[in-house]
Amino acid sequence: MEISGNKVITDTANGIKWSFIVTIISIPISLLEIKLISNFSLEMAGFFALIEMFFLFIMSIFTMNSQTSLSRLIPSIKEKYISSFINTFFLICILFYIIVVANVLIFENYFITLLKITHNELIGFITLGFFALIFGVLNGHLRGSLQIKKAAIFEKAFPIIRGLIITIIILFFTSLLTYRIVFLFVTLIVLIILDFILIKEYIKKYGITIVGKLYLPEGFWSYISFTLLTSFLVLIYDKADQLIITSVFDQRMLGIYFICIKITMLIKIIPRIVNTSNLPSFTKLLYLQENTLFLDQYRRTLKNNILVVFLLTILVVSFSNEILDFFNVTSYSYLLIILAIGQLVSAPTLVFNNLFNAIGKTNVLFYNSVVTTLGQLIVMSLLINKFGVYAFVIGKVSGSIIGQVYLFKKIKPEFNNITNPLPVYYYYLIFGSLLSLIVKDFTFYVKVIMFLILLIFIYKKYKNQFNKLRG
Repeated sequence: MEISGNKVITDTANGIKWSFIVTIISIPISLLEIKLISNFSLEMAGFFALIEMFFLFIMSIFTMNSQTSLSRLIPSIKEKYISSFINTFFLICILFYIIVVANVLIFENYFITLLKITHNELIGFITLGFFALIFGVLNGHLRGSLQIKKAAIFEKAFPIIRGLIITIIILFFTSLLTYRIVFLFVTLIVLIILDFILIKEYIKKYGITIVGKLYLPEGFWSYISFTLLTSFLVLIYDKADQLIITSVFDQRMLGIYFICIKITMLIKIIPRIVNTSNLPSFTKLLYLQENTLFLDQYRRTLKNNILVVFLLTILVVSFSNEILDFFNVTSYSYLLIILAIGQLVSAPTLVFNNLFNAIGKTNVLFYNSVVTTLGQLIVMSLLINKFGVYAFVIGKVSGSIIGQVYLFKKIKPEFNNITNPLPVYYYYLIFGSLLSLIVKDFTFYVKVIMFLILLIFIYKKYKNQFNKLRG
């Protein structure tokens, strides 16, 4: 029995609410974790950044970006085929991972030199990858099945539990940190616990099968091929700068850069929650041919995305000195500022990605990731000798601008009756960047007062929409 379009909207809204709750809990824990690690050693922060990069690599490539792909595929599959599909999908991911790991072990010395790690740490990364793969597929299944509340809780339970354990180790068992592999060990233990619970939930719903009947929906390989290529290029765009910093500079500089990246990622954390939850909703609404509900959901999400990113960008840029002073790296404030403005530049991207994913137009996303990544790498290579580490953030923002222009050009031909965000987008982009840069060097209390005035103005302007959202 198919659920109604309104039920899809209700389940999505409930999932988004829970996503907000667990995210609000996870943010201070994650920030405290980074603060304590960077205070102990910026080199340790750099190694921690390597773990984060590797985890993201597994979630993006070896699970075939399960958070997105399963959110797109599961809503359009009949219930009786879902378990067969997940089993088949998982088998493909495992085989893919085994093949790559075999090649990594053949060229072990190369990877040890590139990443500046030991043999034991490499084995730790490989083991971590296996359990991260299980976590990614099963959590992606929850999200694709519109169990967004459960998916959000599991997703944020990982950084919350790990952050608490690492905080306890730093505060009370500092001697353990002479071995940086302890970060890998803690991450691995947390993943094993979460995997056990997820597997138990999955077996409870579908029963125990080794693989069972193999099933892949029509068009799977075409969709997943573009998704995989796109994920790989997006990963290069997101992480190539950090990998190059590791090899060209050192893990101390990577630690500083990682702190700036982590802070600016918070700017999009709310839009990312909403858009990750909205993808299965978009797909299901299109599958049910609820076009009016679909367009209404799109317009509301786009407007709110731009508004939230605008406010948080102003907050981060205006208080950049105070934020970095908390992490003892104040001299790199412009690194943080450029990255923050880059988040505002790409504000509509998450919504556009959902649109193209929902209709299966992953080729558009692939070409967008090509031009974005190439733009970033070209700018970085041209500027690195003159600007050093700043070349990486300038390249990242330049790539983002190129990708945004490409998506603007593609959105209209693909969708009828789609609102063009350009006027309001440019207004927020220019006004937000200028205002935050102007007030950056004001005194702390003046900045607080000005930001509160801006919040009051925004609330009054959009009061009716906030009341609808709350009700």
